[in-house]
Amino acid sequence: MTNAKILAINLALRPESKVKIFPIGLSYVLSSVQRAGFDFTLVDIDRYRYSDSELDAKLQEKQWDIVLLGCIVTGYRIVKKLLQKIRGIAPGALIVVGNSVAASIPRTLLEKTDADVAVIGEADVTVVDLLDRWTQTGSLTRVEGIWFKDNGAIVKNPVRDVIADIDTIAPPIYDIFDVEAYIVTHRNVIGEPLPMAREKLRAFPVNTARGCINHCTFCYHCFLDVKYRYRSPQNIVSEIEVLSERLGINYALLWDDLTFFSKKQIENFVDRLIERKLEVYWMGAVRGNLFQTDADFNLLLKMKAAGCIWLGYALESANADILKAMKKNVSLPQFKRQKQLLDKSGISSGTSIVLGYPQETPETIAETYQFCLDLGLYPSTGFLLPQPGTPVYQAARDNGKIPDEEEYLLRMGDRQDLRINLTEMGDAEFVQSVTYWLQKLNRDLSLGLDEHTLIKTQYKRTQDA
Repeated sequence: MTNAKILAINLALRPESKVKIFPIGLSYVLSSVQRAGFDFTLVDIDRYRYSDSELDAKLQEKQWDIVLLGCIVTGYRIVKKLLQKIRGIAPGALIVVGNSVAASIPRTLLEKTDADVAVIGEADVTVVDLLDRWTQTGSLTRVEGIWFKDNGAIVKNPVRDVIADIDTIAPPIYDIFDVEAYIVTHRNVIGEPLPMAREKLRAFPVNTARGCINHCTFCYHCFLDVKYRYRSPQNIVSEIEVLSERLGINYALLWDDLTFFSKKQIENFVDRLIERKLEVYWMGAVRGNLFQTDADFNLLLKMKAAGCIWLGYALESANADILKAMKKNVSLPQFKRQKQLLDKSGISSGTSIVLGYPQETPETIAETYQFCLDLGLYPSTGFLLPQPGTPVYQAARDNGKIPDEEEYLLRMGDRQDLRINLTEMGDAEFVQSVTYWLQKLNRDLSLGLDEHTLIKTQYKRTQDA
């Protein structure tokens, strides 16, 4: 099968949203596939938001031999429906699925959907190895890092070692996507204050690291039990420079689970930016207790001078018992001190909160929101959404809160909707408590957000996003 017809799909996780986020993970994998010499066709559902008939026509353009796609686990329902459609159109195709919908529930994915292969963890090398072996031998037995179906049985292959030096990974490819459309829509994920008029913003994501140094009990990602790895400052800045020159990017969205874990890492990055004299603004994610001293304030001023506009860091809760249950390695005084230093330096900031641990009450909700209000923060609010592979999920299963895994997976979606309630509060009381506080923050912080969509409006978003 040397001339295998390969289809790559970028699905639409939020088809109703006006914001379309460039699929940076997929672009990395397809870069490796392309460099290995494989030809493929891309169907970008998220960019074009095809109707059912339009998508059917796209899928019927060729008789596909291999189909590649991925999604986070909260999109299981969308993945299952799409795979059913693909199987009906290409009954003989090998369907390969990656990202956390594969890594966190490989057995369920293979038993309950039309997927043939679940890629576990890092896909850059695994997918190329899979394509090599499948097209040459028709066998997957020696491909590390996958689970697959074999004559009705599910086979679990050995785990593949992660890529130790992620500077060596092929850079993502952009030219196969409608990049300009993504650049335009990315303007609407940047909140005020803006460094320039919104219509002049040309923003694009840059991945700087893989994994996270924390092990929060509610969080699942594909590098959960893997050492945190980060790109060198030179490597990151070189990519930003290329994006600036080729695409006119003037705002780098450093979207990672954790962009910066140390001050040395940040200073090296900032120094490289200054050396290259890049006129590019940027945002990133940091630990909630990274900046605490007067010396740190000087670093923040340096970051500001080098284009830093916004930093995100996660509070999640202001209740001590819940923070302990989450295994959050940050104290409220540390978080407050960091916010004060950021405000003083002129760098904007944002945080997220997760509501709904079993200990949650109207009083703990008030505690968390009052803390945010005192700091002038309108947090990105989400209800606890237990994800397979996390301690919170396992506890919910053990306690009978999730009696049927697939039924729960089919209900999953954005965390702004209450999909499971592990607290002692009734659903109505829970939602009303959250709504009350969001309305209060909107009013007291004079944000002017739409009162009907407060939980789906992050401070960093525009109201029409």
